[in-house]
Amino acid sequence: MKIIKETTKDFGYLRILDFYTKEELDWIWKEISYLDYIMELPLELEQRKDQSAWHEDGKPKMTGKGVWVNSIYQELDYSSIYTYSRKLFSEEVVNSISETHPSNVFWMANSDNILLNRYQSTHEYAPHQDISSWTSLTILLHEPENINGGELSFPDYDIELGKTHNSVVLFPSWVSHAVSKLQCSGNAKRYSITHFMNIQFGL
Repeated sequence: MKIIKETTKDFGYLRILDFYTKEELDWIWKEISYLDYIMELPLELEQRKDQSAWHEDGKPKMTGKGVWVNSIYQELDYSSIYTYSRKLFSEEVVNSISETHPSNVFWMANSDNILLNRYQSTHEYAPHQDISSWTSLTILLHEPENINGGELSFPDYDIELGKTHNSVVLFPSWVSHAVSKLQCSGNAKRYSITHFMNIQFGL
């Protein structure tokens, strides 16, 4: 795991490369194959109600599919995604994000909801903000050689973050971010594991 600290004039963020070990990834891919099946069921992902998630014509800004990991398990410890992502709250990550900007009091974050999104050809996520304190996006690519597009960016700051497999971007949720339209061949897919992190009192 390699942590890269980044600072702009308005906010700080982290890029983390090689976030999961090979063994962790093996377990996570097994879980994703199960969640893929759930995403094909005739169930609607609960849509966000804030304006940031919708175009003016009423269409959602995300055209892929998704499932809330927290809603699948009665005991989250059975989820490899949940279990192995706890390192996001490690002392190393907490200290690193705090060093990027004075407003990043990430050490106070004590809860997270996890959303797995799947993008295939023509899918995208237009610029939007999240309703949480911090957002962590983990990018996982299946058949990356067959994927064009799918780049993560902070468009208001002209910052291109790319789509590096097994990488994380951790940033304040008020920062507008987007995923560019994909063009895929074969069975290629781009997944993102999104953690919406908050501060809850009385836990």
